Amino acid sequence: MNPAQHRRDDRGYTLVEVMVATGILVVVLAILAPLLTGTLSGFGRQTDRSGALDQAGIVLQQIEHDVLGASVLNVASPGNDLQLIVGAVGSTSCVEYRVASLASPQPLTLQRRVRTVASGAWPSGGGWQTLMSILQLSGQSAGAVIPNPAGANPFAATASGKSVAVDLRVQNGTSAVVELTTTATGRTTTATTAAAAAASWTAQCS
Repeated sequence: MNPAQHRRDDRGYTLVEVMVATGILVVVLAILAPLLTGTLSGFGRQTDRSGALDQAGIVLQQIEHDVLGASVLNVASPGNDLQLIVGAVGSTSCVEYRVASLASPQPLTLQRRVRTVASGAWPSGGGWQTLMSILQLSGQSAGAVIPNPAGANPFAATASGKSVAVDLRVQNGTSAVVELTTTATGRTTTATTAAAAAASWTAQCS
């Protein structure tokens, strides 16, 4: 090896070379940073959205299970209240779902309560259990159920009074709204008019 060349290599990098390399690195990082941030943010939104969908799916399964065993099915006006009398004679229970507004302007919740007919009264405080937090209809908070379409009824009884259509939306942040629907039919539900179903509920559960 040429001694002169060997001595030049021992000098390392010049200040100009270091500054050029640093500048190139900064430019590359500036290009990659938004891409990485967007990818991680998208992954987080997808995870949250999946959680909201999973929770809503569990709620729909619970409603289907309750309706399946209902002898009486009533959707109270204006359609945000599903009332069921579930079980056999001697072990019947009152089960009720509602979409409730708890504060202004309208943060909503999907709630459920249950008691035996024999108990004769609802637990202290009404016995409501919140199943899911619900978005304000104009809000962008994380995972929620919204009556679908906005402002319409989440529950609708069929003409026979033996089935109920459930229509909910799940939304996460600013991501697209996902619609979840099901029609649940009672295995032993008595076919009756809406007025008769409401009267049965009032007599046994109010």
